[in-house]
Amino acid sequence: MQTPLEVAQQCAQQALALAGNGDSVVLAMGENHHIFSHQVSQVLALKELVAKKQNVTLFIENPHNRLYTILLDRGYDRDDASKLAQHISERDHNGHITAKALIGGNPDSLRGKENFLRFGAQMMLQAAVHHGARIVYADAARVYPEDFCMDYSDPSTNGIASKLNARKGPEGECGPDDMLIRNTHMAETMKRELGKTGGIGLAHIGAAHGLGVNDEANGLHYYRDSLAEQFQNTGLPAVVVSMQPDHALPPDYKIPAGAQRHIFSAPSPATLTNNMSEAEIGGFLTKNGLTPSFYDPKKFAKNYRAEFNEVLKQAETVLGISIPAPPSGGGRPDPQGPVKAYG
Repeated sequence: MQTPLEVAQQCAQQALALAGNGDSVVLAMGENHHIFSHQVSQVLALKELVAKKQNVTLFIENPHNRLYTILLDRGYDRDDASKLAQHISERDHNGHITAKALIGGNPDSLRGKENFLRFGAQMMLQAAVHHGARIVYADAARVYPEDFCMDYSDPSTNGIASKLNARKGPEGECGPDDMLIRNTHMAETMKRELGKTGGIGLAHIGAAHGLGVNDEANGLHYYRDSLAEQFQNTGLPAVVVSMQPDHALPPDYKIPAGAQRHIFSAPSPATLTNNMSEAEIGGFLTKNGLTPSFYDPKKFAKNYRAEFNEVLKQAETVLGISIPAPPSGGGRPDPQGPVKAYG
């Protein structure tokens, strides 16, 4: 078993080697969303690449319309939320405004609270903001809060589903090709965005997305639907890492061809976030070469919440959109309450 620092260094070295001929490369690090050491490995890889003077873009497994769903939670109707999200996004060139909205928000109040909490990206978001890395929210649009399924009212998501002739689930249900749709959306987004900026893309993803997986917890996700296969289809060089080598690969897994490398690494200790106190988290970060005050989203949540509120207020003024009425009377609706670090 490898430490998070060893995993990060190995992954960064592989990505740098693959990028040696000047091509843009994706380093896709597949994690278990509940395991803190996996997130630390990803943050350390980001830090390593930045230290090597690389132009890094962080691709997050969050819906590309995440800001829109945050605004829906604020109480805006769909039309106003769409206008505000577009206005803010056009000025959010590095993705940091949306990141601050997520870090500064109370995850329990956001749409998808039953599922979205599993995507513990706050630490990665904070790391990207701290290091000045661009952030792209690469996933297909999904329905919140009741479901974790595709939102086919979104043009890009529906366009990919139609192009793939994908099998859609009935309204309110997930479909058999949802993983293929999402991975295709993410791969195409990474290809497009790295085509604009060059450099190395670090993809913060669940392990099942990278190579597919066959285990009791996740079921069977075929390799043909995986990100690795979609990278191959789009001609995007990639290093794909599974930090859960104890999970069996899908039966159709195949050794990569061309400019693609697969790594199976497992950081140790595989510490569950919710079993660690704040002191233990701080010690774990320090032990792995990170300064806790730079990477703890909790320390920045209040300031980020205020920054996003100011951006939102300015957008309301420009667009002439009124503050939505609070659900139960009294003041501006602001679900951005206390934040649990790494929750």
